[in-house]
Amino acid sequence: MGLSSCGCVLSYRAAVPGKASSFIRRLIPNTKRSSSTLVPSLVARRCSFVPGQIPRLTDLQLLKTKSIIYSAVTLIGAVWMYRFLNSGGWLTHHYQLNQLNDPDSLNLIPVIFEPIAVLGVVAYWVWRTRELYRLLFFLFLGQLLIGASYLAVFLLFVLTYKPRMM
Repeated sequence: MGLSSCGCVLSYRAAVPGKASSFIRRLIPNTKRSSSTLVPSLVARRCSFVPGQIPRLTDLQLLKTKSIIYSAVTLIGAVWMYRFLNSGGWLTHHYQLNQLNDPDSLNLIPVIFEPIAVLGVVAYWVWRTRELYRLLFFLFLGQLLIGASYLAVFLLFVLTYKPRMM
């Protein structure tokens, strides 16, 4: 046991679960006790490294990297989709929801989804809660699904198109 350069205690798991936990709790006062293990605080985990080792990405850094990727994909997809819908005239189109066989009604899904996705990204970066991170992940998956479906329709059109001569 010793102190690292930032003042955090290097801790280890005791061989006998009950013996060293009170000793470690005295050295690291802000620990939480779960039913099965002793979980050190975030400060102790971030500072617990051996000098000379390459520091690993912490959970916080990895979470921030993932959220940046999720946000970027969601925002780029939203801008691309709205540009696509605007150039096609689908933002000003009169949608008739009582006609289920109208293929134009499918464009109503991204028209509604994209502003919600952008607001979800903004809300995550303002408040940064676990629930908003989960929402950001689901918005990312939804954006990938919408992009993949539009790509599939485009490829289906390109592969099956047969020009007709009149």
